[in-house]
Amino acid sequence: MFLSLNDEQYQASKRFPYCPISLSPDDFTGFEVIRPQYLLTPGGLSPIVLKAWGKWRLELAKYAFSIALGIGSAIAFSGNCALAQVTSDGTLGTVVDPNLAITGGTTVGDTNLFHSFSNFTVPDGAVADFQNAPSIVNIFSRVTGGVQSDILGTIQAQGSANFFLLNPSGISFGPNAELRIGGSFVGTTADGIRFPGGSEFSLTSAVAPNNPLLTVNPSALFFNQTPAGAITNQSTVGLDVDAGQNLFLVGGNVNFDGGVVRAAGGRIELGGLAATGEIEIVDNTDDGSNPNLNFPDVRLSFPDDVARADVLIDNDAIVDVVANNGGDIIISAGNITVSGGSNVCAGIGTNTSSCNTPGFGNGGAGSEAGNILFDATGTVSIRQSRIENNVNPGATGNSLRNIFEAIDNDDLFGSIIISAESVELSDSAQISTSSFSNGSAGFVFIQTNGEVLVDNSQIFSNVEPGGVGDAGGVLILADSLSILDGILTASTFGQGDAGLVGVEATGAVVLAGQDAGMFSAVGADAQGEALGIVIEAGSVSMTDGAQLNSSTFGQGNAGIISIETTDSVSLANNSSILSDVQETAVGDAGGILIEAGSVSMTNGATMTTQTFGQGSGGIIFVQADGDVSITGSGTLITSNVEPTATGSTIGIRIDARSLFMDGGAELQALTRGNGNAGVILINASDFVEFSGVSPEGFSTGLFTSTEDTANGPGGFIIVNTDTLRLSDGAVLSARTRNAFEGGDILVTVNNLEAINGGQILTTAFENGRAGRILVIARDQVTLSGRDSTFRDRFLDTLARSIAQFGPDQGPLIALQIFDNVPPGSSGIFANASAGSTAAGGGLVVLTTNLLIEDGATITVNNQGTGPAGDLGIIARDIFLINQGTITAETASGQGGNIILGGVEFLLLLLDSQISTRAGQPPGGGNGGNIDIEGQFIFSAPSNDSNIRANAFDGDGGNIFISASRLFDIEEREDVFVTNDITASSEFGRDGVVTTNVVNADPTSGFTSLPTNTIDPTTLIAETCPTRSSIAEREKNQFIITGQGGLPPDPNAAFPGEAVVNDWETPSEEVEDSTEDSSAASTVPVATTVLQEPNFIEAQGWIYGENGEIIFTAQAPTVTPTTLVLRSSSTCNDN
Repeated sequence: MFLSLNDEQYQASKRFPYCPISLSPDDFTGFEVIRPQYLLTPGGLSPIVLKAWGKWRLELAKYAFSIALGIGSAIAFSGNCALAQVTSDGTLGTVVDPNLAITGGTTVGDTNLFHSFSNFTVPDGAVADFQNAPSIVNIFSRVTGGVQSDILGTIQAQGSANFFLLNPSGISFGPNAELRIGGSFVGTTADGIRFPGGSEFSLTSAVAPNNPLLTVNPSALFFNQTPAGAITNQSTVGLDVDAGQNLFLVGGNVNFDGGVVRAAGGRIELGGLAATGEIEIVDNTDDGSNPNLNFPDVRLSFPDDVARADVLIDNDAIVDVVANNGGDIIISAGNITVSGGSNVCAGIGTNTSSCNTPGFGNGGAGSEAGNILFDATGTVSIRQSRIENNVNPGATGNSLRNIFEAIDNDDLFGSIIISAESVELSDSAQISTSSFSNGSAGFVFIQTNGEVLVDNSQIFSNVEPGGVGDAGGVLILADSLSILDGILTASTFGQGDAGLVGVEATGAVVLAGQDAGMFSAVGADAQGEALGIVIEAGSVSMTDGAQLNSSTFGQGNAGIISIETTDSVSLANNSSILSDVQETAVGDAGGILIEAGSVSMTNGATMTTQTFGQGSGGIIFVQADGDVSITGSGTLITSNVEPTATGSTIGIRIDARSLFMDGGAELQALTRGNGNAGVILINASDFVEFSGVSPEGFSTGLFTSTEDTANGPGGFIIVNTDTLRLSDGAVLSARTRNAFEGGDILVTVNNLEAINGGQILTTAFENGRAGRILVIARDQVTLSGRDSTFRDRFLDTLARSIAQFGPDQGPLIALQIFDNVPPGSSGIFANASAGSTAAGGGLVVLTTNLLIEDGATITVNNQGTGPAGDLGIIARDIFLINQGTITAETASGQGGNIILGGVEFLLLLLDSQISTRAGQPPGGGNGGNIDIEGQFIFSAPSNDSNIRANAFDGDGGNIFISASRLFDIEEREDVFVTNDITASSEFGRDGVVTTNVVNADPTSGFTSLPTNTIDPTTLIAETCPTRSSIAEREKNQFIITGQGGLPPDPNAAFPGEAVVNDWETPSEEVEDSTEDSSAASTVPVATTVLQEPNFIEAQGWIYGENGEIIFTAQAPTVTPTTLVLRSSSTCNDN
C-alpha cells in the first residue's frame, strides 16, 4: 500500500518547511523511499526531518518523497514550529540567539565583518538581525552546511552596510521575504568572494582579523565547482534596497517565480555561470574615479569565454529601478526569459512608483534614466511581459542631451539594449522606451547573431500624447528579423521628433499579418519630424497586410523609408509602404527608396507617397539589379496629390534590368488637389512589359493625370529601355481633366510593341491641352490589333457607373475611365475627348521601321471643339496593313497636320488610311495638311487605302507628296475600293493635292566610260610598217581591248565575251601618249611603247607559269582554242 502526503500536508510543509514531521512507531513497517514526488519547500532544498518513535529517525535533505506502507497510518505535523534554522558553524565567532539576533563574527580593519553559518534559513515572519557596528561597510555571510538557504522572513542590518550572502548550495526567497539594509545587497551561490591582492572568502578559508587584504572591497565572485546553486525569488513583498543602491543576485540559475526586486535609481544585476570562472566587480564611474570599488558605484563583469547559467523572470515578477534619476538593470545569462505578465522597468518616475503602476514623478531638469541591458549568450525570450524604460507621466528627465549625441559619445540614457544569439517576443510582449512627460525617450537596441522574432508583440520608442521630447528609435542588428502581427515604432504623438526605425540583417526580414509593421510617424496632434525607417538586409518580404509607414498626421515632415537588399524585396497580399502627408498634416512626405536585387509586388500590394494635407509628396525610387515585377488587381505605386492637399509630388522612378506589370497593376502620379502631378520615369536595360487588365476592367500601366478637382498640370511619363511591350489593354496614359495641360510621354527604345489593345495615349477631357508624345525607336515600332475584351469591359464599367452615379453621370464616368479611346485599338494617341475645348496633343515618332496593322493606329484626333494636334513620323519604312491608320482628325475643329519624312517605302494595304479629316455633321473646321516625302509609295489594287485631307464645313487640307514612284494610288475622287488621294470638302473649298513624282531613269547619274572607238579591221596589219625614221617608229601603239566587261555606254547592252582578233601594230592614226611613261599597268588600256633602235617586232605570245603574258620574237607553235594568234603575211626589209 502506498501513501503520500495529501494536499493539506503538502501546503503545510511549504508554510513550515523547517518543522519536523512526526510519525507513530507502526508507521515504518515496510518503509521505503521510492521516488521524488513533492517539493516540500518553494525551492525544494529545505531539510525535512522524519521522526519515528524510538529508534526510527531519518533526515532527508534536498529531496521530496513518498512512503509505501504495509498498513494504513496517519501523518500529523508537530505543533511546535518555533525552531529556526539559522545556526553558526563556530568558525568565525558568529553568535545567533533564539530571536535570530546575530552578533559576533570576525571584524577586519573595522570595515569588513565576516560571519559563517552552517545553516541559514529565516522563517516566515522572523528577522535575521545582524547587529553590526556603525563603522562596518561590508557584512560577509557564508553558509557552509551544504543546504539551501530559505529566506522566508527578513534580513536586517544596521546602518548603511552592504550585505553579502554566500551559499553555493542555493538561496531561496519566499513570498514574504524582505531586505532591511542601508547599503547594497549581493546574494550569490559562488564558491567564494575574491579581494584585491589574492585573498578570498570561501566556505573553508580562514579569516584573520589582522589580514589587511580583507579590509578592502571585494573584486570578484569565483566559481570553482559546477553546477552552482540556484537562486529563487518568490518575494511578492519585494526585495528592496534603498534608493541608489545595488542589488546583485548571482548564481547558478536565477529564477523569479512572481518575485519582486527594487532598487530605485540604483542598479540591479542578475546572472550566473554554468561553468567554472570568475565574475569581476569593477568600477562603474564614467571617469574611473572609483578604483577602491566602493559600492554602489560598481558593476559586474562576466567573462566572455565561460558558459552562463539561465535567468527566468516569470509569473508577474517585477524588476524595478524606476526613480527620479538613474537606475540600471543588467541581466547576464545564457538564456533570459521574461514571461507570464512580468515587468522589467527603468526610467524616470517617483521613488514609490513601480513599473506595473507608473507613478507621477517630478525628476529634474538634469535627471537621466539609466539603461536596461540583457546580455545573453543564448536566447532572450519575452512572452506576455513588458520591458520598459520610460519617462513616466508627470516626470521630468532625459531632456538635456540628444540621443544621437549620446550614441556618438557611447553614453546612452533611458535605453534598452539586448544582446543575444536570438531574441523572441511573443504573446503581446512589449519593449518600450517612451516619453509620457517632459523628456526624451531612449533607444531600443537589439543585436543578435541569429533571428529576432516579434510575434504579436510590440517594440516602442515614442513620444506619447502629453510628452515633450524626442523619441530615440528602434535599431535591430540580426541575421534575420520576423515580424508576425508585431510592431516596431518610433513615432511622436506629442511635441518632439519621432525616432528612427533601423534594421540591419544579413539574411531575411519578414513582415507578415494585418497588424505587422514598422512605423515612424508624426501623430495627428503632434509637432515634430519623423526620421523614418531604414532597412538593410539580404531580403525583405512583406505579406498579408503588413506595413512600413513613415507618414505625418500632424505638424511636421514624414520620414524617409529606405530599403536596401542584396537579394529581393517582395510585397504581397495588400501589404504597403507609405510615406504620406495625411489630411490633418502640415509637412512633406519623406519618400520611399528601394535598392535591391529584384522587386516583386503582387495581389494588392502598394507603395505610396501621397499628400492629403499641406505638404508635398515624396519620391518613390526603386532600383533593382534584376527584375521588377508588379502584378495583380489593386497593386499600385502611387505618388499623388489628393483633393484636400496643397502641395506637389515628385513622382516615381524605377531603374532595373526589366519591368513587368500585368493584371491591372498601376503606377500613378496624379494630382487631384492644389499641386502638380509628379513624373514617372522608367529605365530598364532589357525590357519593359505591361500586359492585361484587372478583373474590374482597369488597365495595367503608367498613369499621370491632373484631375477635375486639381489645380496643377499633369506629370510626365518617360520610358527608356531596349524593348517596350504593351499588350492586351495595357496603357501608358497622361491625361488632363481641367484647364491645365496634361503631361507628356517620352519613349526611347530600340523596339516598341503595342499589340492587342496596347496603347500610349495623352488625353484632354476639358480645356487643358492634351500632352505630347515623342517615341524614339531606333529599330522598330509595331502597332497591331485590338483588345478583344474592350467591349465587354466597357459595358460592365458602364453598368456599374450608372448603378453608382445614375444615368446622367454614369456614362460620362465610364468614358473617362476608358479615356474615350477607339474601342480597344492598339496604338499611339494624343487625343482630346468629346466635350473638350482643348487642343489635341502633338505626336512625333522617330524609327527605322513602322508597322501599323489590324486596326491599330497613330492619331492626334480631337473629338471636342478644339484643333487636333500635329503628327510627325520620321521612318525609313512605314507599313499600314489591314486598317492600319495614321490620323489627325477632328469632330469640329481644325484638323491636325501629318508629316511623314525620310521614307523609302510607304505601304498602304487593306483599307489602311492616312487622314487629316476635319469636321462631322453639323459642322467642322478645315482639314489638316499632309506632307509625305519619300521614295516609293505602294498600294495594292482594290484595297480602298487612302490618303485624305478632307473637311465637312471647312476647307479641305493640302496634300504634298514627293516621291520617286507611286504604285496604284493617285489623286482622284474618293471612291470605295480604289486607293485615292483626296483633299476635298463637303461644303467648303477643296484642298490642293500636289504630287511631285519623279519617274527617274535608273541609270540617271551614271557617267559614261571614256573610249577610243576602233574599227577592228584596222587592227589587222597587211604589211609591216615602214621604217623610214626613228620618230615614226616611236609613235607605235599597242591597244588591248579586253575580253568581255562593261560596255562603254551605260545605255548599251552587255557585249558578251569578246574574242581577240588577229592583231598587229595599229595604224599611225592612233594618237601617241607619252605621259607617265614610267608607270606600269595591268589594266587593259592604251599603252605607250617606247621604240628603241634595231626594234624587233613581236611575232607571238605565250602564258607564263603564273598566268602572265609574255611576248616572243618567234611565233610559238600552238594548238589554237578560243583565242587565235596569227603572224603577218609578209614583211619587207627596205
